Amino acid sequence: MAETARESIWSVKQQTRDLYFVVFATLFLGGVALQTHHAIVGGLSAFAATRTVWESSAPVAITSAAAAMVLTEAGRIAIVVIAEKLEARFERKGQKKERQRWVEWNQRREAALEAGEPFAEPPPSEA
Repeated sequence: MAETARESIWSVKQQTRDLYFVVFATLFLGGVALQTHHAIVGGLSAFAATRTVWESSAPVAITSAAAAMVLTEAGRIAIVVIAEKLEARFERKGQKKERQRWVEWNQRREAALEAGEPFAEPPPSEA
């Protein structure tokens, strides 16, 4: 399946689906726990506290779903940006090493020419 394929719930990318559900569950359960704490501290009866938590769970679920989507997408984007920067950095380092190999090879070649010695060392591109 294509990397950009979407899951049906909240249009979550398939590659971040598992992380999304972990973040969603954490936010949702945390929100319900806060609502439960608020209801209990408020001195409500068990029935009233249960009803209050039940009624508030839909907004908590919607907020958790939206926040989880934003967090997972922002995290995915951040990882992509960091990976691209690291890749470019390693590519620059590789190019620098390659240039250095050519400079050193050419210095050995020129030294051999000046000394009148044969130079049979293959260039770095053939090594």
